[in-house]
Amino acid sequence: MSSGWSGEKEDWARDLHEDVLPAYERLASSGILRLTCFGRPNIDILFPRYRFPHLVGLSYYSCRDKKRRVKIPDREFYKLIGDGDVDTQRMDYTHERNDRGTNVHTRHDNTSNKMTVALRVFLELRDLHRHDGWEVDSAIVDSGQNPIVIFTGTSSWALGLCHQMNSNGKTLPTYIPRSLVKEDVRSSRNMKKGTTASRVIFARWI
Repeated sequence: MSSGWSGEKEDWARDLHEDVLPAYERLASSGILRLTCFGRPNIDILFPRYRFPHLVGLSYYSCRDKKRRVKIPDREFYKLIGDGDVDTQRMDYTHERNDRGTNVHTRHDNTSNKMTVALRVFLELRDLHRHDGWEVDSAIVDSGQNPIVIFTGTSSWALGLCHQMNSNGKTLPTYIPRSLVKEDVRSSRNMKKGTTASRVIFARWI
């Protein structure tokens, strides 16, 4: 691992505490974001706090020893970031079960891309109440990636959404964030083949 990455993690921890998490906390406490668009029903989005670490591409562990460590729950990691109490040597790049074979350089780059765009996205979503609508290039697309159902975003970022589930495993009509990527929401990687994008015409908090 590059020695420069340790310093980068320190910078990320500071940015998360000072800027990125406060912007997301505003989303988490604002209620439901409703997107109105052409050709499909309204999209209602909640922003649970436990989704934040994954959206910025980071996980937190019980100790520094990689052979003994256990992943700390994302809700606890969220609180530690907010308190400014993160040991960056226990912080690592997120990976799902299906990509554990991905090398550390790829995982680092994925996290770096998320960190680059996260603050802008959270601020843009947070400030919707100050504007009449959203960016003109904002869209909703059907996802080509399982388990993501739809993506929303612009030409420079995409937020993957899945249905919220209740404690009994029942699918609810609201959506929650599953992924954040630094690429066009209409890209072939995000948008399901053979489908078309629906333009977002209005967005508001309810």
